[in-house]
Amino acid sequence: MKFGKILKAYFLSFALILTAQQTAATQENKSAQETPPQNKQNASERQTAQASVKDGDASKSIVGRDGRNSDARQNQNDEAIKLTVVSPKITKFSPKLNLHGELVAKDDVAVGSALQGQQIAQILVEVSENVQKGQILALLDNAGVKAKFDQQTAALEAAKQNLNSAKAAFSEASSALKRAKDLAAKKAISSQELEQANAKEASARANLNSAKAQISQIDAQIAEAKDQLGKASVIAPVRGVVTAKKAQIGALTSGEALFNIAKDGVIELSADADAAELAQIEVGMSAQAQIYGVKEAVNGKVRLVPVSVDTSSRLGKVKISLDGGAKFIGSYAKAVIDLPEFSALALPAQAVSFTEAGAFATLIKDGKAQKRKIQTGLRANGLVQVISGVSEGDEVALKASALVNDGEAAQRGAE
Repeated sequence: MKFGKILKAYFLSFALILTAQQTAATQENKSAQETPPQNKQNASERQTAQASVKDGDASKSIVGRDGRNSDARQNQNDEAIKLTVVSPKITKFSPKLNLHGELVAKDDVAVGSALQGQQIAQILVEVSENVQKGQILALLDNAGVKAKFDQQTAALEAAKQNLNSAKAAFSEASSALKRAKDLAAKKAISSQELEQANAKEASARANLNSAKAQISQIDAQIAEAKDQLGKASVIAPVRGVVTAKKAQIGALTSGEALFNIAKDGVIELSADADAAELAQIEVGMSAQAQIYGVKEAVNGKVRLVPVSVDTSSRLGKVKISLDGGAKFIGSYAKAVIDLPEFSALALPAQAVSFTEAGAFATLIKDGKAQKRKIQTGLRANGLVQVISGVSEGDEVALKASALVNDGEAAQRGAE
C-alpha cells in the first residue's frame, strides 16, 4: 500500500514536469513566430537604401532612415558654385584688314601694230626683258612696202630732173618774152611774134608748175612709204619690262596687242574688297603684302581706293604700292592693311560663349549665375571687343559655360 502511494506520487511529479516543459515550449514557439517578421522588415529597408544610393537618389531613402543625414545632403545641394570671375576692361585694339588679290603692273601698256594683215618676220625681245623707249620689239615682213618705197624714190629722181628742165625752159621763155616786149615797143617785131613769145612763156610756166606738183606728190608718196616702213617695226612706246608676248613668227597682225609692257617696271597689288571693307580703307594706310611662295613680306601703302564696285561681283579693286622690286605679275598675294587704333570694352575670349543663337557671357549677380546675350566686335590677342551687354563693373565668370547653368547658385571664388 505504501509502495503504491510512492509510485502514484512519482507519476504525478513527472506529469507536472512534462506539462511545464510543454508550456515553456509553447511560449518559446510563439515568441519565435513573432520575432522574425521584424528582422525581415529591417533587412528589406537596408536593401532599399543601398539601391537608392547606387541609383544616385540617396537623399530620399536616407530621410526615412536618418533625418540628420537628409539635412546634410540638402545643405550640400544648396551650396553655391565658386567661379573665377573677370571684369570687362577698356582695351586698345590695333585692327588689321585682310584682303586678297594679285600682282599687276601699275601702268600696263599694250603694244601692237598699225598694219593689219602683215606677217611677223622677227621677234627681238622676250618676256621679263627690260626695254627702252623707241626700241624695236619685232619686225614685220615689209618687202612690198620697201619695193613701193624704192619705186617712189626712183620716181622722185626723175621728177627732180624734169623740174630742172622745166625751170630752164621757163627761164629761157621768160627772157625771150622780155626781149620781144622791148622789140615790140620799138616796132622791131610784129604783134604776132610778141604773142608767140607770150605763149611760150606761159607754156614753160605751166610745165614748171606741173613739175613742182609732181615733186610734191612723189614726196607725199615717199613719206607714206617711209611711214609704212616705220610701222613694219613694232616699237616700244615706253621704258619698262615686257610682261607678256603674244607675237609669233609667221602670224598675221590684227587689232590685238603683240606685247605688254609694265611702264618703268612698277608692280603693285590689286586686292578685292567689298563695300564694308572699302569704307574702312583710306589712301596712305600702311600695308604688308605676303606673296604666296615668297618667304618675306613686302611693305607698301594704299595708293588708290575705288569709288565704285563691280556690278556683278560687288567688289572693288584696292591698289597697294609695294616697296622694292616686286616681281611675278599674276601671282596671288595676301594684303594686311593697318587700320586706325581704337579703345573699347573687352573680355577674355574664354569668358564668351559663341553659339548659333549669338554670343553669351555669364554674370554673377545676387548669388546666382545669369546668362546674358552680348554684342561682340573685333577679336585679337585672346580678347573680344564687347559692344553691348555688359559694363565695366560687372563680374563675368571665366570658363563658366560648362560649369554652371542659368539661375544656379554661384559666387566669386578665391583668386
